[in-house]
Amino acid sequence: MEVYEEISTPEKTYYKWSNDNAVYTEIAHPAGLVLSDESLMFIFAGEKPSLDNRMVGSNLNTPRNLGLVITDGNLEKVLSEGVTSEGGFYDYGGGWKEQSNEGIVWITDFTPNTKEKENWESATRIKTALLSDDRVFILYEVWYPTHYARTDYLIIDKYGAVILGPKTVPYQLRLSPTDELVSDDGQILFYGNDVELPKLIRYHFEEITPETGCVSLGKKECKKEKDCDWKNKTCIEKKPDPCADKEKKKCKKGD
Repeated sequence: MEVYEEISTPEKTYYKWSNDNAVYTEIAHPAGLVLSDESLMFIFAGEKPSLDNRMVGSNLNTPRNLGLVITDGNLEKVLSEGVTSEGGFYDYGGGWKEQSNEGIVWITDFTPNTKEKENWESATRIKTALLSDDRVFILYEVWYPTHYARTDYLIIDKYGAVILGPKTVPYQLRLSPTDELVSDDGQILFYGNDVELPKLIRYHFEEITPETGCVSLGKKECKKEKDCDWKNKTCIEKKPDPCADKEKKKCKKGD
């Protein structure tokens, strides 16, 4: 059997043959979103760059980042303007099989300068929901190779550009692997369980306004993102200016 010299190392020898049944990509739930022009957006987490056979030997060979590909409604043409990855693999009989992934738009860039594998971060349990104006809400867990780190969310536009976030949920909001988000009248709804009590919990994110880029929390709408108290789900009240009703000559510095 012929040695695969291009990817072999002094520590491990690979051959031009494979029977690899591992999965290196995770598809979001739902798998595809229908945009207003009837194109389809597919969001996933995958190794970056893809189809690089030098990154081999483990189920996790590099941090898994969020990415997307947009196609027409018939799945015949890639519409997204992103990178193209080309490569291939040797099959069970030793024959070379070409592969190509077109139009990949990478959304995140986890720990790009971290060489220690135990510090790698990856996206998983990805949930998506379509907002108004073809904006897409993405909720996902971030994991180190062996344990949970946090839960983040972000919003992208119809081209994949990030317009809000990523932001971290201020507590350990754990997501089920396959349940989907529901978009209902400007609210993002989903259900979860309490790890300590036998009960079902209904969660919701309220609409994120395009004018301010900030979440409408309860009955209030924060004017700027920095005015949002994410933990307490309210707006930060600004302290009144003590000098507002005084004459400048009588208002000392620090009053």
